[in-house]
Amino acid sequence: TPWDPDEDEEELLEGTMMKRGTGMFVGWKERLFLLTSKQLVYFEAGRLSVVKGTMTLRDVKVFDMALPVSKYSKKFCLTLARGGSYPTWVLRTDTDTDFILWRDALKHAIDAARPPPSSLNALSLLPAAPHSSHAHAQ
Repeated sequence: TPWDPDEDEEELLEGTMMKRGTGMFVGWKERLFLLTSKQLVYFEAGRLSVVKGTMTLRDVKVFDMALPVSKYSKKFCLTLARGGSYPTWVLRTDTDTDFILWRDALKHAIDAARPPPSSLNALSLLPAAPHSSHAHAQ
């Protein structure tokens, strides 16, 4: 079925990247990717084709954007991982310009999608109020 975004989901970037297969299918395949304010989606062919995968941005635990060429024998690779038993996505662009475009857009979107710290956690980060060492005499 074609992809159907949420009403409040903003489309940020669309383009093709190579995706490294997992398991028995370790080769690279060109896929169309769509980055939204909530998730990264990829399609088998075009936007009207089958959705092959989605990754919710708030669930991303690892975003590695400075992989050495020796890691996958390719330049311009990015990895995204949710952790647990979910597979790591290894993506590759063809040019340094596209790499920088996707790297920056993904970093910004992931940071924006993460929930803000709860008010309790935010309060615990505040410095403690100074204590008076003088007793009040009555």
